[in-house]
Amino acid sequence: VGAALDAYAEQGLAFDKVEVASAVCAFLKGRMEQMARDAKVSVDVVAAVSAGSVSAPADFFALCDALNAARQDDPEAFENLATAYARASHLADASLGTTVDEHLMGDAELRLAHAADAAREAVSAALAAKDFAAVIAALAALREPIDRFFDDVMVMAEDTALRENRLRLLNSFSSVFADVA
Repeated sequence: VGAALDAYAEQGLAFDKVEVASAVCAFLKGRMEQMARDAKVSVDVVAAVSAGSVSAPADFFALCDALNAARQDDPEAFENLATAYARASHLADASLGTTVDEHLMGDAELRLAHAADAAREAVSAALAAKDFAAVIAALAALREPIDRFFDDVMVMAEDTALRENRLRLLNSFSSVFADVA
């Protein structure tokens, strides 16, 4: 899009490149969403992929396929992870950031922190390699640590330092999903 707009600008057309690029990308994303829905991709998968950063059409559809495959292969794990993500993201407070103090953490919190860090690296590498099945596998690996966290930890502790550290941990967990879905 940028290269095409540069070519138009070289021909003497005057326009706001950032605004036009944004409008064109939004149009293309809308078309991809409609094409996915026309191909019978579920509305929630289309919405999830649209919320991520994947924008190349081939990658968009490949990620839709990977999410659908994950849902079909292990629907219970898929739904549990989706629920855990939703729960974490609803509790998270982005204004606190993602930097945690491990000295304030118990075992379940430490396991989640380390799992989120490992998943972030794995997701980043898999996205770079366009290996969307590996992206989903890295996210699925978070199921056990987030389940344990919610089973063992009272997020909204009375102690402000503990509560805010736990919310930052949930921010960190949620951020692993940000570029994906």
